[in-house]
Amino acid sequence: MTVAPAAELSPPAAAGVVARDAGSARNDFLDAVRMLAGLGVVWVHTFPANDGPAAQHAGRFSVPFFTIIAVWLMARRPYPREPLVVALPTWGTFVRTRFQRLYVPFLIWNVVYTIARMAKGTLGVTDLDVGWFFGGASTQLWFLLFLLIVQCVVRGMQIAASCGAFWRVAMIGSCAVGMLPLFDQDFTIHTGRPSLDYFIQVSWHALPSACIGTATALLGLHRWAVPPGLCLVCLGLTGAAIAAVMLHGRMYAVETLSGLTLALASISRFNGKAIRYLGALGAYSLGIYLVHTGVLDAVRFAVDRPRIGTDIPSLVGVFVTTGVLSLLLCMLLVRLPYGDRLARWLSLKG
Repeated sequence: MTVAPAAELSPPAAAGVVARDAGSARNDFLDAVRMLAGLGVVWVHTFPANDGPAAQHAGRFSVPFFTIIAVWLMARRPYPREPLVVALPTWGTFVRTRFQRLYVPFLIWNVVYTIARMAKGTLGVTDLDVGWFFGGASTQLWFLLFLLIVQCVVRGMQIAASCGAFWRVAMIGSCAVGMLPLFDQDFTIHTGRPSLDYFIQVSWHALPSACIGTATALLGLHRWAVPPGLCLVCLGLTGAAIAAVMLHGRMYAVETLSGLTLALASISRFNGKAIRYLGALGAYSLGIYLVHTGVLDAVRFAVDRPRIGTDIPSLVGVFVTTGVLSLLLCMLLVRLPYGDRLARWLSLKG
């Protein structure tokens, strides 16, 4: 697949919804890893409590990985002298398109999950406040607003970095400030609005991943063709980091490291039938992320929550069922009449 000239690209594509180098094919291995990361989020949420047994932490790499990759994909021109695939939009145009791509789906899904929670009796009208526009009515929605803020800031930093070497160094150096959350494991905040508190807290812990993604993108690291040998080393480091978190509990620095090493591994170019198939499913990774909590609640209700238990075999069954049904639901919605519009407005595929 080659990249079309600017005139042939749709406005979202021209705005960097998915940014790729000229003449490059879609990276099936990256898409396959995205699929695994999406399932990692499902695995974490399968457990009844957020701080469950060691096995739950096997999926903690997912959010750092998604954050770094999201920055890399939109940061297609870190240096001003590099040839352009398409003309970069102005910052205002970029913000508008990202708002449509990320925050509009956030609002739509927020309404869906709010109605569902009201129907279950777990959310009342009096519980809705300003935090609803930040944390959302479901635990995973915060990530869309976080990505919107991060990508708009990163694009502004790219524009500043294009003004010269001094500004590029200054922008990279400013990312060091965003590493502070790594040294504050127990950060909490109390505004009196639980959804807003939740958004601030999880965004605080995800900030280092965004800063690492930004700094490495400004350095051009995201454009490397990682050789197979280095890819295997990165995968080994990812596995070691995941094992450390499973053994010792939550460690945000190690979780961030696992996301970075997996992101580096994912930009390698492994091929194969299984990778191509899994890569095709990887296009639905964000959709799975957005729908899985509703599907998970339905699965728990169907099998009678008290009977699920907390033993790993039971949870694996719930995880597999939720993952498969979430994928099938996304594929079904995309194939409905006006499925392309649904995919765009609900961020089901990309």
